Amino acid sequence: MKSIKRRRIIPSQARSRVVEKYKDGGKRKAFFYVRGEKVGWRRWDEQGRLFSECAMKDGLNHGPCRYFNSDGSVDWEVTYSRGKLHGLTRQYGIGGRLIGVCRMDHGTGADLWFAEEQDGQIKLSEERYFHEGRWHGFERWWFGDEHRIYAENHFVNGILHGIHREWNDKGNLRRGFPKYFINGEQVTKRRYLQATRNDVSLPPFNNIDNQPRRPPPIALMQESLNLAATRAADRPGRLDGRE
Repeated sequence: MKSIKRRRIIPSQARSRVVEKYKDGGKRKAFFYVRGEKVGWRRWDEQGRLFSECAMKDGLNHGPCRYFNSDGSVDWEVTYSRGKLHGLTRQYGIGGRLIGVCRMDHGTGADLWFAEEQDGQIKLSEERYFHEGRWHGFERWWFGDEHRIYAENHFVNGILHGIHREWNDKGNLRRGFPKYFINGEQVTKRRYLQATRNDVSLPPFNNIDNQPRRPPPIALMQESLNLAATRAADRPGRLDGRE
């Protein structure tokens, strides 16, 4: 695949200030400044490889953010507007292939994550939803068959508020699950069932939901894959929120 030069996120003239280090003294996170203004940050892994970088404005993520694989290739990239995801998010697969694109509107939208298999098939891996910058609704982690999940949570305005389930690879609930949460606090099943009578934001408990089968978000998946197909030739660094 032809190498594409990406737009610089951190200005070349920016000065860095390391704010986090690993135990061996290696840098973990640094902020960057131009004429005293904080313009971005970078993170590194324990081997000193760049892991992620993001533009900032007025103390908030603002502009493109980029996340890297250990070989230096781009894993995924997003755009922020005043601290909230906005515009298109892009995920890359083997050889830099664009495999998934999702659209965010000032922190609101669906976030799907895909896995690319060695034969080139694209499979749904993760599913979650945002509302005004916070997790809101179901979060699901999918097995490769796209019919079963191995973990499920439910959030309201960024707070765990619902039933948390996990399954093993045989499709059986793991020991100790389901777990029940109200406003981030783990409660008993009895208390949860009582709360669902008056709180419509709590997902109701149904025995059938203790099975791992769920309907995949087909429409959202198709939209994401179609966007990826139509934008495969886009410059990956063109992430300015105007999309």
